[in-house]
Amino acid sequence: LQWTHDEKFAFHLVTNEIHIYDANTWKRVGKVRCQGVSSFSLPSVKGVAPNIIVSKDAAEKYLLTVFTPGTKGKPSRVDLLRYPDRMGRESSTVSADASAAST
Repeated sequence: LQWTHDEKFAFHLVTNEIHIYDANTWKRVGKVRCQGVSSFSLPSVKGVAPNIIVSKDAAEKYLLTVFTPGTKGKPSRVDLLRYPDRMGRESSTVSADASAAST
């Protein structure tokens, strides 16, 4: 379980997915699917917001790194992902409630 720097969301690793929970309600607001993921990391530095991007629509987007170990001739992989708008290799989802809450 890892928190974003602003403690708005908690990211939790489960089999092949990272679930994202709203810190106020503890409801799952999204997930990032990555086949074979074994670990992930959210950058955090006190006083600085290194893992957040504010887009033109003022929606906050969080960066995270995902590690997938190599298997049977496939090399290990580290991906840089952006949540919630999917800048990754497989899929991410955001519930309708989370989208409405951020606007």
